[in-house]
Amino acid sequence: MTNNSFQDLIASRAISIAKQLGHEHASARHAMVAIAETVLDVEIRYERGKLLRAELPPRGDSIKIPTLGKDAEKLVADCPDARAALVLLGDSEELQRGQYAVSDGTEDVSKPAEINAKPLESGALLAELDALIGLKSVKQQLRKVISVVEANRIRTEAGNKSVPQSLHLVFTGNPGTGKTTVARLVAQLYSSTGALKGNKFKEATRADLIAQYVGHTAQQTERVIKSVTPGVLFIDEAYSLTPSHHGDFAEECIATMVKSMEDHRNEFAVIAAGYKEEMSTFVNSNPGLRSRFQTFIHFDDYNTNELLEIYQRFALDTGIKLANGVSARVAEAINDAANQHGFGNARFVRALWEESYANMAVRAAEDGVTTREELEEIQPGDVPVGGGPTIGLKRKIGF
Repeated sequence: MTNNSFQDLIASRAISIAKQLGHEHASARHAMVAIAETVLDVEIRYERGKLLRAELPPRGDSIKIPTLGKDAEKLVADCPDARAALVLLGDSEELQRGQYAVSDGTEDVSKPAEINAKPLESGALLAELDALIGLKSVKQQLRKVISVVEANRIRTEAGNKSVPQSLHLVFTGNPGTGKTTVARLVAQLYSSTGALKGNKFKEATRADLIAQYVGHTAQQTERVIKSVTPGVLFIDEAYSLTPSHHGDFAEECIATMVKSMEDHRNEFAVIAAGYKEEMSTFVNSNPGLRSRFQTFIHFDDYNTNELLEIYQRFALDTGIKLANGVSARVAEAINDAANQHGFGNARFVRALWEESYANMAVRAAEDGVTTREELEEIQPGDVPVGGGPTIGLKRKIGF
C-alpha cells in the first residue's frame, strides 16, 4: 500500500481484474483497465473498458491472489491522481511503444516522464460516484455541494474571502438505497478538496452515542466525535435521537453534537440519515440542528432495471457469467419482493446474488465433484424466486 489512496484503489482493482481472469500477475494492461473503469465518464467508461479488456491475455487457471507486476507498479506510480490517469488513457499507445513493458509482470522497465499533477483530486472520486447505478438527483446535488467547496478553496488560496458553507448533510430515503456508500465517498471528497483535513469515516447509531447512565452521554458522544475527527460521522436512523420526553438522554447527545458541529466546523461533519418524514421531525426538534443541517438529499428507491443492473454488476465483478433466462428470473424476484412491505432495495439484490451463488455451489457439488467450469455460470434455477422482501433485510455494509 502507498500513501496515495487513488494509487491504492487502482492497484487493488488491477489485482481484482487479474484474479477474476485467473492470472498470476496484474500487469500494466490490467492496471490500464482499472484506470479506465475508475476515471472515465460513465457514458464512455464501459465501451473503453471493454476495448482494453479485449487486449488482456486469455483466461488462466491460477487460484492464487495475483501479485502486482513491476510494469503495473511503475504505471500506477506515474498515476497519482485522476488528471495523470486521463493523460495516460489519452496516450495509451505508450503500452505498445514499450514504455510500460507488458509481460508476466516481472520485467523491469524504464520510468516514463514525470507528470506534474496534484495528488488525489476529486475527479476520480466524482467518477466513482458517477459509476454508481441510478441516484441521478443525488449525484447532481452532491456535485453542487462539491462545486461550492472547490470554489471556496480556490478563493481562499487566492487570498479572497470564501462564502461560509455547512458541510453537514441529511440523507433521506428507504433502506438499501445507497446512503452509506455515498456517505463514504463524501468523506473522501471533503478530504480531497481540503474542506476537511482528513477522511476518517465512522458509522454510528443511537446505541453508540447515548450512555445508560445520567451524565455519561456527553462523554460518550464526545469520544465518538473525537475518534472520527478529522472526518465524517455518519448517523444511520438518526431520527432515533429525537427526544421523546424531557430528560431523555438524547437531549444531552444532541447538545454535545451541535456544539462540536459549530466548534470544529473545519474538522468534523455530520451526515444524518433515515426515513424522510422522521428525519424532518428530528431536525426540527432542536434549533441548533435546524440551523446546521441546510442540505437535504433524498435517495429514491431503485427501479427494477437499476436493481437488475446491480445484480449484473455483482456477476461482472466476480467474473461469473449469467446464463440465458437469469436476468428475467432476477427481475421476477425483484418485482415480487418490491410489491411487499419491508423491501430492501439494493440490500435485497445483494442477498439475492449471494443466494444465487450459494445455490450454484450446491448444484455443482451434487455429484460429489466440483469443477471450476461448474462455478463459472449462474443458471436460472439458481435464482430464488418467491422469497419475499425478507431477503436482504439483514444489514449489508455498503448499501
